[in-house]
Amino acid sequence: MFCIFNNEKLSQRTLEDAFNSSGFKALFGLSKEEKIQRSSILERLSNLDAHYFKEIYEQMYTRFSELYLKSEIENIIS
Repeated sequence: MFCIFNNEKLSQRTLEDAFNSSGFKALFGLSKEEKIQRSSILERLSNLDAHYFKEIYEQMYTRFSELYLKSEIENIIS
């Protein structure tokens, strides 16, 4: 989800670059030594259930709804 919000185009390369960035590691409490490769990303994504992303979206929308007015959310999403 981090990559979806921070990149216009989503690819295995942008996912790899994001994971290996110092900002991502700081945000999620990862050590600087942790690395990921595109082949690992492909393997992990191929095993995810699509409903997982639906649940993430719904959870995020619910949290935003508690913090923002509907018109503000629509401006953020669009």
